[in-house]
Amino acid sequence: MKIKALFMTFFLGISSLQAAESALVANRDSDTVSVIDTSTNMVIATISVGNGPTNITTTPDGSKAYVSNQFGTDVSVIDTSTNTVIATIPVGMAPRNSVVTSDGSKVYVANFSGASVSVINTSTDTVSSTIGVGTNPNELAFTPDGSQLYVTNLVSANVSVINTLTDTVSTTIVVGATPRNIAITPDGSKAYVTRGVVPGYVSVINTLTNMVIANIPGVQQPQPIVITPDGSKAYVGNGIGGNVSVINTSINTIVATIPVGAQPFVMAITPDGSKIYVSNFGSGTVSVIDTSLNMVIATITVGSGPQNIEITPDGSHVYVSNVLSDNVSVIDTSTNMVIATVTVGHLPFGIAFAQVQPKPPATCPGIPGAVAKKDVYLNDTDHYIVLQWCPSATVGVVNYLIFRDGKQIGSVPSSGPLTFEDHDRKKGKTYTYTIIAVDSLGRQSVPLTFTIKAV
Repeated sequence: MKIKALFMTFFLGISSLQAAESALVANRDSDTVSVIDTSTNMVIATISVGNGPTNITTTPDGSKAYVSNQFGTDVSVIDTSTNTVIATIPVGMAPRNSVVTSDGSKVYVANFSGASVSVINTSTDTVSSTIGVGTNPNELAFTPDGSQLYVTNLVSANVSVINTLTDTVSTTIVVGATPRNIAITPDGSKAYVTRGVVPGYVSVINTLTNMVIANIPGVQQPQPIVITPDGSKAYVGNGIGGNVSVINTSINTIVATIPVGAQPFVMAITPDGSKIYVSNFGSGTVSVIDTSLNMVIATITVGSGPQNIEITPDGSHVYVSNVLSDNVSVIDTSTNMVIATVTVGHLPFGIAFAQVQPKPPATCPGIPGAVAKKDVYLNDTDHYIVLQWCPSATVGVVNYLIFRDGKQIGSVPSSGPLTFEDHDRKKGKTYTYTIIAVDSLGRQSVPLTFTIKAV
């Protein structure tokens, strides 16, 4: 007679980890970050940070968010699994925009009033380098291979080029008055810099020689710029004139002008490059441009003073921060309609997304995670494995899923003893077990894994 398992097994067919997505919104005048669950479009946390948060950058794995506190001299680091501040990093004066390397190892922060860029080591959350650049560094952009970082310096009329291997300035490129935003072509060959007011220009830099190869006229107070995924076109928002200029990047000439709303401040392009969403600060609208037609196909009424605009990684939704109405509009890109309006803090600016996962369960100090045992009952021997673990560090974990060789065999509530017995195993066979923490929102951690042979 076989001894039955002490726990009921459940075969739920879960074959992959699930991570919920959050939208983090920096509320400048509330000194907070609102965390929106994108599956429900509800605020699930409000986090106090530093003075005047304006920009948020998340690591590629979604585990941390770095918040630039523009009215102070520091960056707040948020653990996105617990929605708590885990570090406050001193940087330069008025940290504004920031970018993270593709491997997540470093965050570069432009200190707008400090004429410097701070380099944060994300493993230690300390500043590893401070790089002197021009006056009022504003925007930052990596080349696709990550080897160079271009920084526009608003007052000194130039662009600093940082070698990211040595974290030193390799060259400084004079472009002309008030360089603001910058975008680099997908092949990394050219950088496009918006600069000036009236007249305005777009300066084109050859990234191999770091020389200006063209100055494109015909724009007015150019600010946002995006480049299509194929690199064939650049779109420039004109703060004066209420339109978007389309540049053919092969000839560096404006080939179309698209009327939008008043004061187009920020633009975002869908991952497939088919549509561009333009926030019109002065109109309280978002214009949707079809890039194949170079025309507006929809005008969407949002909140007052739409500022930042971000598209979810899968391209399904657009999040717009409305700085004068203290809310965020959520647009469905399939219908170009607002599906939610989320109240956040005062003067919401930067938005960033994070795929959030709970912390995994842990091995207990001095206790083996898996033990092979056997029981003899009359003429029958039961070979079984005992698993034991310590809880996840994430608040809100409700249960733990147990897998053997990739197949779920059970579930243990977080309130009970964190142990599981897997009976009727084959003597001498090696098994691989994984334990996954699940929180109240259904988010799953990375697995804790044990491999053991039945005896």
